[in-house]
Amino acid sequence: MRFKILIFLILLGLTSIALAYEQEEEETPQSEEEIWGTPRKGKESGKKRVEEEEEETPPGAFEYADEKDKKERKEKREEEREKKVHERMEEEKREQKIVGGSLQPDAGPQDTGVTAKEKEEKGKVETGTVEMTHLVIPQKRIKDIQGLWAERLNNIKKREFSQAEERLKQIIEIKLDSGIPDIPQISLSLILESKNALRANDNVSALRLSDAALVLSPDIYEVWFYNAYIYWTTNKTDLFKPLQFTLGGLKRAFLSIDTAPLIWGNVITLISLIIAASGLLYILSLLLKNANNILHNLSHLFPSGRSQFISDLIWISIFLILILRFLSVFHFIFISSILMWLYLKRSERVTLVIVIIFISILPYNFSLYNKFLDTHRGESLYSYRALKFEDEAAINRLRSRIESGNGDDKEYLTLGLIMKRRGELEIAEKLYKRSIELNASNVAAYNNLGNLYLIMERYEDALAQYNNALNIEPRSEIVRYNISRLFLRKKELDKSNSELSEAKRFNEEVVSELLKNSSSSINRFIADLEPSFEIDIIEMLKGGGRHSSGPYLPLEHYITGGLIISDIPFWLIVMAIAIIFVNLLSRYIFISRSCNRCGKPVCKYCSPEITSDEECSQCFHIFIKRDVSDPKNRIAKDREISNFQFLHNLTIRLLSLVIPGTSYLWSGKTLKGVVALLFSISGFIAFFLFNRPNPLPYFSTTGFETFFKSPFVIAGIIAYLFSIRDSFRRG
Repeated sequence: MRFKILIFLILLGLTSIALAYEQEEEETPQSEEEIWGTPRKGKESGKKRVEEEEEETPPGAFEYADEKDKKERKEKREEEREKKVHERMEEEKREQKIVGGSLQPDAGPQDTGVTAKEKEEKGKVETGTVEMTHLVIPQKRIKDIQGLWAERLNNIKKREFSQAEERLKQIIEIKLDSGIPDIPQISLSLILESKNALRANDNVSALRLSDAALVLSPDIYEVWFYNAYIYWTTNKTDLFKPLQFTLGGLKRAFLSIDTAPLIWGNVITLISLIIAASGLLYILSLLLKNANNILHNLSHLFPSGRSQFISDLIWISIFLILILRFLSVFHFIFISSILMWLYLKRSERVTLVIVIIFISILPYNFSLYNKFLDTHRGESLYSYRALKFEDEAAINRLRSRIESGNGDDKEYLTLGLIMKRRGELEIAEKLYKRSIELNASNVAAYNNLGNLYLIMERYEDALAQYNNALNIEPRSEIVRYNISRLFLRKKELDKSNSELSEAKRFNEEVVSELLKNSSSSINRFIADLEPSFEIDIIEMLKGGGRHSSGPYLPLEHYITGGLIISDIPFWLIVMAIAIIFVNLLSRYIFISRSCNRCGKPVCKYCSPEITSDEECSQCFHIFIKRDVSDPKNRIAKDREISNFQFLHNLTIRLLSLVIPGTSYLWSGKTLKGVVALLFSISGFIAFFLFNRPNPLPYFSTTGFETFFKSPFVIAGIIAYLFSIRDSFRRG
């Protein structure tokens, strides 16, 4: 006992230490050196392979230089930037010499003798400005990054670790310099580069890149999951780190405002599908368990005579085609449940009812989930896909929403940016202005409209839009950078350098502010990370089926049946059902008889004649007991028989008043009863559903068509016949 208590206390202490350790890591702000240089303090790597790599590297590899080297490197970067600025100015001069013409400050674009095609091509040329949208990932200087990455891999192969580290820092700096305003996308880039480093067997760089991604984006659950993967890959003997990162990712995924509804929706849907599949297996097990009794009843309807072999083959083939082609999982459950009901125990019936109810409401679960995706995430995903992949379907969807008047400011902003990329500058200008009308506090719309005016060489208008953006968000580094580009194009170098230094976009200061959560201007435009599986879900919801009225999953369509019988002529459906119905009725009449005393139907196979009067077993036993009993009890027995006959006649009259045709069924006149019942029900449906709004979403609007198209009619007929057949055995 003491040993168990000791083990429990040890485990409790280790758990508390791990939790405190995780909390300390999350709350401690990390410096730049801890991101890119040496591992963070207070963290023990515990990885043999990483330590062996570090022992093989020369001293000082993958570490920052001293303060002097930092200062020299910083001065060198500033010189390179100034050199780039002067090169850009010379390039501007050459372009102006080629194009010619002059521009007035407030006059807008003037005719410079350039053709419309050249204007369109010019509109596509990047001005160096940064478009602000939380849905786009700017792709700039990709060739430079690829070249530096190739050089870095070569340096690693040659064991030139210091140069490899320098290339890595250049890559990160280029990404920060390339106008990527949202840090999550930088983190994803770091993860991709970490994967490349892992493929190149550079475990040290892979670990540091993943750590940097985690520091930059501690709220993105994908980053935590990737860190768990990278730590497990590099050192499979240490299970604590992967488990820690996995738990951290789950915590952020399930508690995040942006991702929690989608994650919980996926979990609930998965649980629902598991329960539905389990319910189907349970129903199949009940079918197998009661197969003997069901087959016994079927044997009465399918005699083995050769004369009926052809008719049996024909109607069974038609019936199987209808079931296999048009009936869904739900209808299979409905039919099998009715077949099994009288054979099941009380507990099995309760379980079966619960399963049927759950599977019945399962489509509504899908519908609510799909509605949530459509309302909260769907449109942003379409906008993201339109910007990221230039998807024509997504762009057309944006156009249709805007033309119908349902577009919001973000959709106008997205479509405007797409039009700007395609050189349709006038259309983009209208879309940007409409976005501002819908949301006057949208800094991204002002910024992008200023960029558009910069392309059109309307410098004063561009500066006015940038100032409007700064009035809303004075500390916007992106807008400051774009203003510096504007002054550069106007050849006002001093103002350009002033705005560039004021923005401080290219320094590590931006990263440190983000880590401290003190830069509201950047955090405001941090993108909601759109996982790729959400895009796949949207595609499956929107393009997976035949309905255009709303989204659904294929499984939901399969469970609910969809438009069950819509691909074949209506008259053929009616004829097939009529053949099956008449054939079954003829079989039923052949094997059925009725009691001469009470009128109850009797099966001649299961309930043979007990007396010459063809009485049922209940009447036979009542009268036998009356005859053999004491004479004093005969009066009570006669009264019992009289009450039975009175209740029997009263029930027949009440049923005939409520539903015409039931009196024939109760009295044993099966053919008349079934025909009357069929006409009464079909007339009832036709009266209430003909030329009225359709309350049934999967059926058509006319009454008889609704009735005959519904697979529940087939199920009801079969269930009715088999339930009557089962009542024969019970007398």
